[in-house]
Amino acid sequence: MSEEENKPIEETPTTEKKVKKVKKVKKTKKALKELPDFTSVKVKSKPKSKNTENEKNEGLYTYDELLDRIFAQCNISQNSSKQEIELPQIKVVREGSKRVIWENFTDICKRLHRSPEDIKVFVLEELMTIGSIDAKGGFTIKAKLQPHQLENILIKYVSQFVQCPECKSLDTELIKENRINFIKCNACSSKCSVAVKKAND
Repeated sequence: MSEEENKPIEETPTTEKKVKKVKKVKKTKKALKELPDFTSVKVKSKPKSKNTENEKNEGLYTYDELLDRIFAQCNISQNSSKQEIELPQIKVVREGSKRVIWENFTDICKRLHRSPEDIKVFVLEELMTIGSIDAKGGFTIKAKLQPHQLENILIKYVSQFVQCPECKSLDTELIKENRINFIKCNACSSKCSVAVKKAND
């Protein structure tokens, strides 16, 4: 072997940079404590425009506003369905053993805005008996009756000839057009035909 072959080979310096190894940190409580606190960092949010809520609610109605619109379009008073007619207690006195007199009959008819003759015919037909209205406005009926029996008949009359079938209001009138009787409601302006019997029917 020659001397050149026995000479150790000298390493030439490389231009490559040494890459630093990144230390792996174990997730321990101690390591987590050493991390910087980012919770106090405040992120600025975009300021909300004042009209945001108005824009969202634009074109929408509240419940009360919708209710008002419905009643207005239907021409119905909101208090019509709750309206009540205050009627006095029926006063009945006996006349002999087979007759009774409904003393405040005319007063009740006025409060219902109905003809005493119409209600008289209805009551007599329900009781299948005879009767008449005297000069003082008392209704004499040939039957043995208690006030609660007349009350039940009166309730039936109101449901058929006073209460509006549409809105259930009691603010109504009984009118006649072309020989046909109608219940005309002053609350919702509806008009429904009814069959009212007369004394000669």
